Amino acid sequence: MNDSISSFDQIVSNELHEPLVRLCAQLASEGAVAEHEYFNQIVLMLSPPRSEITVLEAIFQLSNCAFLNYEYSFEATEQIDKILERAISLSEVMSADSRQWLRRSTRALSSPSIQRLLIIS
Repeated sequence: MNDSISSFDQIVSNELHEPLVRLCAQLASEGAVAEHEYFNQIVLMLSPPRSEITVLEAIFQLSNCAFLNYEYSFEATEQIDKILERAISLSEVMSADSRQWLRRSTRALSSPSIQRLLIIS
């Protein structure tokens, strides 16, 4: 079990956390303060990933970036596109993992934090 947890953490770190940290550095160097703050909150959600639900919350937040009326540089847009592709792939793997995971996720979706995210969006 610990091996699967550490593997999960490593995958999330490689596929989402590290690219988001690089994106935040890019946004900070561009002086994109609001954009940096938004993505930095997602970085914090994944530092470290506490559960699959936390990762799904971060992916959900990440997917909202297109609807925030932020203007991104070409370099930032390329990074965001790659991160979104990785997030989609990761969420597909997570959702295909097992029916047990789906049952746990369904219960978790009724949690107050997820409900707030759904209402905000």
